Amino acid sequence: GTLVSGQGTDTISVKWSLGTGKVKVREVSFQGCTTSEVVKTIVVSPFLSDIELIGESQICEGKIYTYTFLNGTGGSTYKWEIEGGEIISGKGSRSIKVKWSGEPIRIAVQETNIHGCQGLLMEEIVANYNSQDLGYFWGNVITPNGDGINDCFHVYGLSTECNKLEVKIVNRWGQILFKSINLDDCWNGRINNIDELVSTGTYYYVLKLQIDGGETIDTHGTITVLY
Repeated sequence: GTLVSGQGTDTISVKWSLGTGKVKVREVSFQGCTTSEVVKTIVVSPFLSDIELIGESQICEGKIYTYTFLNGTGGSTYKWEIEGGEIISGKGSRSIKVKWSGEPIRIAVQETNIHGCQGLLMEEIVANYNSQDLGYFWGNVITPNGDGINDCFHVYGLSTECNKLEVKIVNRWGQILFKSINLDDCWNGRINNIDELVSTGTYYYVLKLQIDGGETIDTHGTITVLY
């Protein structure tokens, strides 16, 4: 360690490094008499945080998630390291909000207790995007003849964890032939997907799509049904 202050007095301040050190002291009287040396061994160990980091590890780009350090010591501060995102709020505290935006995706944290002792860099989460980053798309022609090719109208490239979808199929008079909020549903050319097939012709889709980050897109267009 390093003696910071107090040399020659009965109280000193020492800055310790990790490992084992010693303090040695002799008292010298006013008359110059010296006592026997007193030695004290000091063991300096890392400050070990008894904590757990909780938060989502499967994430959606652009959304905000909360990560919390459990069981931290009272009065501690926390240094967070984020790769692939930004801290929206909570810097220095035991709970932060993170908006993920890119790769690599990593989160780690270090606790410093009230005495200024730093814990080891602990508990990292490698977060993975749920979405496949293929983009979302759909066709405008279906041929519902059961051959397995273009048999139904479907919005592709979406993730149930990251996206929401509301789809309606209507005819030229505005009659709703099919509607769903299930990302896995596919309009098969039948009324309500169970009744009779519609006639060859032009129909219309109306979509409300929530993409990564929470942005909502309203769009519509035509579908041609052929047999």
